[in-house]
Amino acid sequence: MGSGNIFRDLGLPNPDLLLAKATLVQQIRNRNVQLKLTQAKAADLTLDLPKISAVSCGRTDGYSIDRLFKLLNLLGRDVEIHVRPSANGVTETRMIGS
Repeated sequence: MGSGNIFRDLGLPNPDLLLAKATLVQQIRNRNVQLKLTQAKAADLTLDLPKISAVSCGRTDGYSIDRLFKLLNLLGRDVEIHVRPSANGVTETRMIGS
């Protein structure tokens, strides 16, 4: 049975950060689809084409969480962060893209 974080299950370093970035990238992809943006049009709104192409393919090395937040903001999305205790008593942080 998985942990709910594929990156943790694979034993990768910083699994929570990797999951957060993957979640943000999926929101960026979803927004591009909603707006019917090609990668070239998305690049005009956000970054240069090679960078938006890399993000669209899930390559987030060199991209901070803050930079991914800004990309979503440029695409007309707000990002909220909620911090609350988890069921096991450990504080849990979740990002919710709108």
